[in-house]
Amino acid sequence: MSRFQLLSDAQWDLISGFLPGPTGRKGRPFSDARTMVKAIEYRYRTGIAWRDLPVVFGPWQTVWKWHRRMAGDGTWDRVHAALLARADATGKLDWSVSVDSPIARAHRHATNITRVTGGASSNYNNSLIEPPDHGFGRSRDGLSTKLHHLVDGHRLPLVIAVTPGQAGDSPMRIPLLEQLRIARPIGRPRTRPDRLRGDKAPRHPQTMARPATRYDKLAVVYRSAAVLNAVLAWTRHLGDTP
Repeated sequence: MSRFQLLSDAQWDLISGFLPGPTGRKGRPFSDARTMVKAIEYRYRTGIAWRDLPVVFGPWQTVWKWHRRMAGDGTWDRVHAALLARADATGKLDWSVSVDSPIARAHRHATNITRVTGGASSNYNNSLIEPPDHGFGRSRDGLSTKLHHLVDGHRLPLVIAVTPGQAGDSPMRIPLLEQLRIARPIGRPRTRPDRLRGDKAPRHPQTMARPATRYDKLAVVYRSAAVLNAVLAWTRHLGDTP
């Protein structure tokens, strides 16, 4: 398999129906959704700058625009929710839930953005609204950001939130649990796990990459990449034979 062939046919079949179709304008070749997703995945897997994307993916500006648009309109959250519902319906979601909060340092290129200071608080319950602090804060690692997860028994992400690096893990458990809603064919969504685990050194969730540095300026964009990671991890899990 080529190093650029990152998305299998089986994975693509699970998500293609949720993604935009051709977006070309008259006189321009349209952008293929599968190529855009592979390009975004490749960028985060390698940690390169957007402008350094291989030409096989097309103009990097086009890839960035796709990523920014899907980050803002909640596309990946809808795909993620659909995959979780499918996993639950097929018995592939383990309701032994754990809390995990990896931290990432903020690159200086990501922090050259106006931030609200002076104790401004952010509402992290709506992931599509950019918080005033953009998810940056100071911790023992310096200027940093934190990804809070609820993960199932397979270490696959169920809920994802971005906070400043100094945010405590325990206070985030309730906001994370409040966002846990897995749709079911009949009745209300499930919101309660069988058990909830949390310790000082949880096993990290499965993602396609665990970069130690955050390069994205906007929290909604950074979180969208984490949700895409979750989507791809769930497509791999759903594609496994029982």
